[in-house]
Amino acid sequence: MPTEQPVAVVKSSLPKIKCFQLDECFNDKRLAESCNLSGRCLVRRFPSRLKQLKDPVILPDLLAKDAPLLTTDFRIVYEHRDVIPEINSGLIVVRSRHSQKPFTSKSATINLARLKQRFPAWAETDWSGIYLEIDEEMVFLSQPKRIPEGRLIRFDQADFEEVLKTGLNELRTERSASVTFGP
Repeated sequence: MPTEQPVAVVKSSLPKIKCFQLDECFNDKRLAESCNLSGRCLVRRFPSRLKQLKDPVILPDLLAKDAPLLTTDFRIVYEHRDVIPEINSGLIVVRSRHSQKPFTSKSATINLARLKQRFPAWAETDWSGIYLEIDEEMVFLSQPKRIPEGRLIRFDQADFEEVLKTGLNELRTERSASVTFGP
């Protein structure tokens, strides 16, 4: 009878890289390639298996995974709040305050770059359970199912980074206090 050989545990020398998931509205190849080349995060393009499906099917599928969902569809959370899982990977909406201009992937990338500049810890941040809306002037921070209780943080605030960190920590504390296990 053969004896079992011990299994060697191999630890990777690579740091854990944060993943982000693009949705169909913001499935920009150049953005994904640029982010992936930077090495700070991994951006996944929208999965072809979900093409042609509607948001009520897509949201529970993608938000149950390990990567916050990046979208330019600012109506998504308002129209489909009921299908967002209670425990989710986070939802980051990049939008424009100026609805008269067409909002392109390039415009969205500029808004996203503003967040990255003002909040250097963006790639290491745990976005799970968070709703973040980014526009040209500010971010809006909330939980996906509690939008009215959110807060605005202007990019031009001197303490932007600290206020955002504090807001994220407060939302995590609220979320962990409200999650119960068992009957």
